[in-house]
Amino acid sequence: MRIASIFSLALLTACLPGGGSDIGSDGENAPDVEPEPDPEPEEYGPENSWWHALAEDVPGDLEGTGFREGDIAYNFTAVDQYGDEVELYQFHGQVIVLDMFAEW
Repeated sequence: MRIASIFSLALLTACLPGGGSDIGSDGENAPDVEPEPDPEPEEYGPENSWWHALAEDVPGDLEGTGFREGDIAYNFTAVDQYGDEVELYQFHGQVIVLDMFAEW
């Protein structure tokens, strides 16, 4: 009966977080250390509520090459309907449809 009690105690102790022991390698209680949260990845472009590519995903040498099919569009900044600045390259990696018109 005594062996069963010791075995049950060992099982319960082993199921606790950290193996059931908060004693460090030096025999002292280990401090409660919370891991530092990962820093938020930096977003590319002006601050607004639109989708943003991560700055690390936008090539540093990205620049426009022309206006023909297959060319890279030149980067530009425009103002949206809420007055926020929006930059074309902040959508890097997304499909963009620009619908520009004028009423004369």
